[in-house]
Amino acid sequence: MLLYYLRATDACALSVSSLLTNEQRSIRAVAEESTQVLLIPARQAQKWLG
Repeated sequence: MLLYYLRATDACALSVSSLLTNEQRSIRAVAEESTQVLLIPARQAQKWLG
């Protein structure tokens, strides 16, 4: 298990790793306060990264 905190404008390292390796992962996130999350489809992010 990996436990870490994200702040405003941070990106989830596990999500980025999954995107770069093209592997699906099971990730669970728990918010301690009101949170907005931006979900970007992997294909779209990969297009942006080239």
